Amino acid sequence: MGYNYNTETQVFTINKKEAEIVRYVFGRYIKGKGTYTIARELNESGYKPLRAEKWSWTSVIAILKNVKYKGDLEMGKTYVTDPISKKRLTNLGEKDSYYVENNHVPIVSAEIFQKAQDILNRRGESIKHKGKRWDKYSRQYAFSSMIYCAFCESVYSRRNLYSETEYEKRVWSCADAVKKGKKVCPDSISKIDEKELEQAFVHAFRLMCSDNKGIISEFLQRVESSLNESSYTKELAKVDEKVSYLKNST
Repeated sequence: MGYNYNTETQVFTINKKEAEIVRYVFGRYIKGKGTYTIARELNESGYKPLRAEKWSWTSVIAILKNVKYKGDLEMGKTYVTDPISKKRLTNLGEKDSYYVENNHVPIVSAEIFQKAQDILNRRGESIKHKGKRWDKYSRQYAFSSMIYCAFCESVYSRRNLYSETEYEKRVWSCADAVKKGKKVCPDSISKIDEKELEQAFVHAFRLMCSDNKGIISEFLQRVESSLNESSYTKELAKVDEKVSYLKNST
């Protein structure tokens, strides 16, 4: 995003419309806005990412960490392990990598880019002191940031296998083993079926309910209280009114 690339001349030229989005991301971030907030603002504004339906905090991070936007070029960060499956792994020194400074016209200045990196590092370090890495804070799915590898302590991530086929299934795998290869975490369990995780959670929850009824009662009271205070309750009330109106008018 932000550049047009000529494959024949191998020259980057700025795409003015997309470059505005890149500058917006950097500008908001160095002013103190978080990646979740920036992603939400982009979605609300109607700006579209290039290869997804909507913006996420990870796509914002990807822009903030991309050295192309300050005019540099980094090649060989990943490599293909299998020419048939096209599987890519992070290059940890197995292949040559190259870094070229001032390769093309920048979209943001080196100063702005460095400010963004400083903020990223500060926020990353503050989380690291708590024993977590910033990329473990996703809450997209029920088990996000809840499952950790017993061997390398990396977070488990959700994957779709055999997408859009009758055999499609959702599994959870060690993120480091998936991204960097089994040599980084050779003993990890490669795939845990999401249905098995759900069953295990339900079993554990039932055990907690049977042995700790007082805790469950307090938990339910707190949930009910938070729901009553939530703006979603008001929205649901509005929806109920509209449904009643439509039923009466037909």
